[in-house]
Amino acid sequence: MANMSYCRFENTLRDLQDCLNVLDEACEDDKSLEDFEKSLGSDYERRAFKSLLTVAEELLMIADRMANAENEACF
Repeated sequence: MANMSYCRFENTLRDLQDCLNVLDEACEDDKSLEDFEKSLGSDYERRAFKSLLTVAEELLMIADRMANAENEACF
């Protein structure tokens, strides 16, 4: 189900925090990124994880552009 616009960030934040906790635990266990990906339950989950990393990078890039732009278009 899609998030309602008035709470999309709030709802997504909880899920991202859960993902971050799992990654942090893997890091504390000295797992490499490759080993972490292999530990995911399915190819579908591995693809989703890689896509999540890409989306997170894009989110940060856009937020940085917005923070540093003064009347410039974001795209």
